[in-house]
Amino acid sequence: MIQVELAVKGRTTTGKEAVKKDRKEGNIPGILYGHKKNPVPIMINYPDFKKTFSGMTSSSSLFRFTCDTHKELNGKMALFKDYQKDPIKDTLIHVDFLEVSLEDEITVNIPIMLIGEALGQKEGGIVQQVRNELKVRCLVKNIPEKIEYNIEKLDVGDSLHIRDLNLVGDITAVDDADYTIATVVTVKEEVIAPPVQEIAPAEGEAAAAGEAAKGKEGDEGKKEKDTKAETKKPAQEKKDKKEK
Repeated sequence: MIQVELAVKGRTTTGKEAVKKDRKEGNIPGILYGHKKNPVPIMINYPDFKKTFSGMTSSSSLFRFTCDTHKELNGKMALFKDYQKDPIKDTLIHVDFLEVSLEDEITVNIPIMLIGEALGQKEGGIVQQVRNELKVRCLVKNIPEKIEYNIEKLDVGDSLHIRDLNLVGDITAVDDADYTIATVVTVKEEVIAPPVQEIAPAEGEAAAAGEAAKGKEGDEGKKEKDTKAETKKPAQEKKDKKEK
């Protein structure tokens, strides 16, 4: 596996004020944890670690410490454990490491990289990767940087499971062998109905339609007048009777 050299310094003072001072001076405070050992306060130059941190391809990268101020830290091996970021500035404000030995057996997450073009993709399918990391157990010295799998033979409807991966040496998967890593599925095309086009009537038809509409309006107007006249007539007759 890849080992990354990282320059660290021991911290002689702790607490909020000391941490603030370290950050103002361009350092990131951190802690080195160890099995059955007391945590050791450390600090790292921020620009240097930012460059290393942004280039990390896996959270399982192994660090070899170099230290001029504290000889007990020089040469120690550690795995990246955790970090904290400023929620507003999005800058690193604290880092944790776990001290390990090359002969230690450990559980880590390794990124899964799918390579090649699946057979199903050539037929219009797409590859859906549902698991991007694999939890494995192995010796620290055998931690792989990544796990690759060639998907060229996967057709539409095929799935890749943990049992299909080629894990070498003492590396064993922690999760169930039947867990799905990726599958090739078909793309369902959405059928969109064509817009309804209104057909304009021919010139003669338009004129006839206009005349018919006018005639209809005339008939309706006449009916309305007749109705008013009928309503008025009984009222007039009633008035005449009254006068007699």
